[in-house]
Amino acid sequence: MPEAATQFQSTALLELSRDVVRINGIVNHPDVRPLIGEVEFGDVDMSPFVEVDQHWFLMGEHGGFAALWRAPAVYEIHTFILKTGRGRWARNAAFEALTYASIHGAQMLFTLVPYERPEVELFTTMMGFKPTGQDVPLMGVPHMVYKLGAI
Repeated sequence: MPEAATQFQSTALLELSRDVVRINGIVNHPDVRPLIGEVEFGDVDMSPFVEVDQHWFLMGEHGGFAALWRAPAVYEIHTFILKTGRGRWARNAAFEALTYASIHGAQMLFTLVPYERPEVELFTTMMGFKPTGQDVPLMGVPHMVYKLGAI
């Protein structure tokens, strides 16, 4: 776990959620949706992901995180934060999500960062993720892969 996360005291900003209406509402909110892929793809429906027991959706007042199970102890992280939660709330919520992941057996996390989003790259590295040197397309946009191992 990153040093900053080990010093974090949970403030219960997030809760485990399976409320697909709430999750889809945040994911497709005008503050979030344009940032997670080309809008011409239409609304994103998280229902198929929410239905998978191994996936975690940690949601709070200003949005949250999806941790999608990809292999034993390996999760792909997606961040959905409204403008009202960016900054301190997002940082504290991210530390809480990392703590949750660690307590629940995650050993490696990875996330995808769009090349044209330096603020997302900064947030990702602040949380302890490191670039892998690989990239992948996601919803028509190239993304850099960042990972956080041994959490």
